[in-house]
Amino acid sequence: MKDDLEFEFSVLITDLHGKILNCNKSFEELSGYSKEELKGVDIEEVLKKDNLLTKNGNKVTIHYHVFPIVKEDLSVYVLYDVKKLKEIYEENLMIFQEAPVPIIELDIENLMVYFDTLRRIVGENLEAYFNTYPEAIFEFIHKIKLVRMNNVFEKEYVGFSFENFKENFFNYFTAQNLDKGDY
Repeated sequence: MKDDLEFEFSVLITDLHGKILNCNKSFEELSGYSKEELKGVDIEEVLKKDNLLTKNGNKVTIHYHVFPIVKEDLSVYVLYDVKKLKEIYEENLMIFQEAPVPIIELDIENLMVYFDTLRRIVGENLEAYFNTYPEAIFEFIHKIKLVRMNNVFEKEYVGFSFENFKENFFNYFTAQNLDKGDY
């Protein structure tokens, strides 16, 4: 991993047994550990549920996703500091609300959990799985939840209101609605 790449998120790489191999500068700054200190450490000594245990003993609340790369015998952890996410969110909320174009915000966390679980079960060949079980695509899609929409979206797409389809907005996109032009 190149040290000169700066991300808004932290990256931690382990082998498939959970031993840390590498990290980026963002992770070093967030955790207080250097790459050298982390090499060979078990991931569970650093990550506990939704917390990163820092070198100085503090806990940082995080969200993270794990991407196993079986062919390379690696797992890539992408960590998001919740405090940093809230700051970014608050900075961009006004842009979202005042945008002159229709925008919706989606929550894909359940989708990512489902995707990770499915990958562990079927491996890397998801395309073959979806070809064999096409109904699984609908379950996959229904994991996406609508968080909010801006006013321009509601004005532009008459009949679409947040209340109408906040639980699972893909239910609104039925063949009947699409044929009638209710979108």
